[in-house]
Amino acid sequence: MANLIFFLVYAFPGFVLSANLENARHELNWGNTLYTDNPQTVIAIFVGYILIVIGFYSKSAEKFGKTITIKSYSDNVVIVFAILLLLFSCLSIQIYGSQYGGVMVALAKSHLIRSTTVESGNLVFFKNFMFFSFFASYLLAALVFFSNLKKGKFILFSLFLLSVVASWISATLTAGRIPFVRYIIGFYLVYVLKTGKFSFTFTLTFVSSAALFLIHGKTLFFSLSALPDGYVAVVERFRQSLDSGSNESFSIIELVENFVFPVHSLDAAFNNHYPMRLFLDIYYGVLSLIPERLTNMEFPETLSFENTANIIGSNEFAIPPGILAFGIYSMS
Repeated sequence: MANLIFFLVYAFPGFVLSANLENARHELNWGNTLYTDNPQTVIAIFVGYILIVIGFYSKSAEKFGKTITIKSYSDNVVIVFAILLLLFSCLSIQIYGSQYGGVMVALAKSHLIRSTTVESGNLVFFKNFMFFSFFASYLLAALVFFSNLKKGKFILFSLFLLSVVASWISATLTAGRIPFVRYIIGFYLVYVLKTGKFSFTFTLTFVSSAALFLIHGKTLFFSLSALPDGYVAVVERFRQSLDSGSNESFSIIELVENFVFPVHSLDAAFNNHYPMRLFLDIYYGVLSLIPERLTNMEFPETLSFENTANIIGSNEFAIPPGILAFGIYSMS
């Protein structure tokens, strides 16, 4: 799985851009930034992969892995913990949505909120807790599908469905496809942990589901703008968007554009000047979880903010740098 992810976000887009397939450098440019085919970018991708593989199979990694233990708790404890996570997630969703006029309004404007067209209020902090429903889903899924519980099975299944709905709402409110993909992959991890085996059919199902959402996720978020007119209007707009795209022939550009941002970020990291960050963003990220009113601290602009400015020349939305560009930004 790790090899596939690295191939999709670095090797594959890098090859398409370097070979300029279907005029990729022009078609996949963001803002005024074109891929420069910098040799440093190509070398960094290969060296990065080698270092990741070495680190994964190193003795220190194996030693660290042995220190991680998975403890078993009674089903009742797991159920209570899952319910608490789900309740806190639902509360966070409600609070986060209230600053936009309600959850339904926030869903309809999620794409605009992500692009900063709609300003966020002071309650945006609660967005960090909406994803607790993900963990509730995993715990409840393990109980519903892999435990020997007989009593209360229907109630647990209902709670599981509720957690899925809450997770879908949480991810949709961010208008990002990556949270959905992580949510899907999490279920695969539950399957592996509970069964202790890898299934090719199961793997193919989850990879296909994640790929479909990566391709059609933007269309879905755009369709949510019709939510004030009802769910039927959302479905109709989504269908119309798919129909309009079905008349076009397949292009490799449409596939690569879903994974190209780490390569653009790496290229931008090598071709721009900036102060060395020394991995301080990790600490800032942890501290940012605390409301500013409690800490009274002002943090510098995030690395995503600077990376976006380097790539497109503005900050209309955030482009995460990816692991390799993060290292370059931090050390050069």
